[in-house]
Amino acid sequence: MASLYDTKQLPQAVSAPAFAPPWWQRLALVLLLAAVLVASNWSVIGTVNYELGDFAANSLLIQDAKSLALFTGNYSRVGFNHPGPAILYVLAAGEVVFHDWLHVARSPFSGQLMAVTLYNAAWMILIFTTLAKMLRSRVAAMLTVSVLALALAFLDYQIFTGIWFPHLYLFPFAAMLVTGARLVDGHTDALPGLGIACGFLMNGHVSFVAILGIVFLTVAAANYLAQRGQANRLILHKGFLGANKGPVLRFFAIIGVFLLPLAIETVRRFPGPVAEYAAFGGHTKHNSLLQAIQYTGVYWGGTVFAAMLAAGLAGMLFIHARRSGGDVGRAVCALLAAGVGATLALLFYAKVGIDLLEFSYIGLFYYAVPALAIATAAACLYQAMQWRGKHVLAFVLVAVFGVATWQKIQKPVEYLPQYNQPEVQHLYKTMRALPRQGRLVLDLDFAQDQGFIWTNVLGLQAYAKRKGDDFFCVNKNWHISNTRAGRCTPDEVIRGQRYQIRKVVEGMAPPLAQGMGLGVYRFELPDLAALSEVTVAARPELFNNFILDSGWSALENQFVWSEGKTSRLVLRLPSNFAGVAELDLGSFIPRPEADQVLTVEAGAAPSGPHRFVSTEQRKRIRVPVQADGDGIVTIVLHIDHPVSPKQVGMSEDARALGVSLYGIKLERQ
Repeated sequence: MASLYDTKQLPQAVSAPAFAPPWWQRLALVLLLAAVLVASNWSVIGTVNYELGDFAANSLLIQDAKSLALFTGNYSRVGFNHPGPAILYVLAAGEVVFHDWLHVARSPFSGQLMAVTLYNAAWMILIFTTLAKMLRSRVAAMLTVSVLALALAFLDYQIFTGIWFPHLYLFPFAAMLVTGARLVDGHTDALPGLGIACGFLMNGHVSFVAILGIVFLTVAAANYLAQRGQANRLILHKGFLGANKGPVLRFFAIIGVFLLPLAIETVRRFPGPVAEYAAFGGHTKHNSLLQAIQYTGVYWGGTVFAAMLAAGLAGMLFIHARRSGGDVGRAVCALLAAGVGATLALLFYAKVGIDLLEFSYIGLFYYAVPALAIATAAACLYQAMQWRGKHVLAFVLVAVFGVATWQKIQKPVEYLPQYNQPEVQHLYKTMRALPRQGRLVLDLDFAQDQGFIWTNVLGLQAYAKRKGDDFFCVNKNWHISNTRAGRCTPDEVIRGQRYQIRKVVEGMAPPLAQGMGLGVYRFELPDLAALSEVTVAARPELFNNFILDSGWSALENQFVWSEGKTSRLVLRLPSNFAGVAELDLGSFIPRPEADQVLTVEAGAAPSGPHRFVSTEQRKRIRVPVQADGDGIVTIVLHIDHPVSPKQVGMSEDARALGVSLYGIKLERQ
């Protein structure tokens, strides 16, 4: 008799009978559902939109995607791009197809909004298809999806037509949970959908890598408990992997395609994004378990209510599954396991990965779990009914729930004001006329209203890029949302025409260009040679805006620290200036036996080495300087061995400190 674990006896694939509709019906359902979503949002889609803020930041990347040159994901507020551009390519396809080619959408951004409807419709039909296999009934699956949609509409109606990325994560997350639940019973027929859902999630946000890992481990544990003794259904058994080699390889091939942009970006910018993710993860503060539980409870209506509701639903579903048995019982247990995995994943993420727990939008994708729990309960009730005509009731309920969902999602999204700012056209025209050589160098003055300026400048940047006009770059207060290509180079900052953008307020001088509530002002360069000596304490604005170039930390009261092994100063002087720059420098000497060695370059022969020790931590170093034809002097400080306070156990400060600059004195010869 063959052993139970004899792989030769295993079937080539474990799959349920085909209860899902054929591909052409699924495609028709996607198009029909997308049309319904378009109709619900037509008042917005039918408008000529000029996007701002987050949506403009995405459009900057989408312009690269339209030429197949995008390998990064959407920006993160913490200063890097997420792993991949999958969702951005979907939005780019909408802009190309619906606006550029078919001219159905009145503006490029409207084309992106139409793409969102197809995107969400496709996920919903994938969920329906998978549930039809699990419940072995298209009617039951249709009822379950209609309840899911209604629950989500009440939890956050913006999920259906909103284009904000936290909303775009929810449906692929729900699809991942449903398709992943198929693995609990050892089925492989949902692996392609699971691979696509995982790929979109990992591309959209780096945190999904860990979240998906925890969900998978929970599903694998549930699979072992449910199928132990049946090697052909144990997903981590080598026999299962061997017997289902084709589906498993296709799954990993799909994942590989989604990871390809990350690999390309790593090669192009080695060590690339992965190093940035690791650096951020290493500095994230950990929250308490109670805080993580409270954060997770928000998506269930609050911690106490969440515990009662989640426990009640889970208990009811589990008891029903055990009593009913059969396909529906197994499906309920599988969906429960996926929901438990998602809950554990969010708890883990809230404890070690979320830096600001007051931002509830970070875990918005988790709304899929309570919504799926309610929908699964509806499937249980439908299955428990013994009435022959229950399918008629199901169709009636689907229609009622559909109308209720329609009514709910027609409400405009809360971020609608960032969809349209037509004044960007006027600001673009007036700024385009400003005198310049190369790109305008813009310093963003956040003193009045940081969010307002950031939001509107991104809108201007996206409008210009869509026209193929790279006429300005951002210098001061640049953020990764402005893209790396939108950042001014050191040479542009030194030699370009420099302007400030401020929020226009009453009483300010008339700006050179104006629009969108922004004013553009010429950046007047001070005559440093006439000032003789300038100090950080007396004139911090000169150091912040003119003198400090790269390799410096934030200004402190009396000085500014160098950070890293190389720091640059740029002095703007008369073109015929020749003389000496005297640098007033201190040093970071953490121990009595420590030292620091500095070499200074200013175009001529290097000055130094200059050695700082514990008994002589501050020096005045004289450096010969000669301005070039543009009146520019660049001074480069080479620090031999910068060290962080964290390295020597003084504090948690991880900055690699070398010397501290107090001031500069200029002497003409």
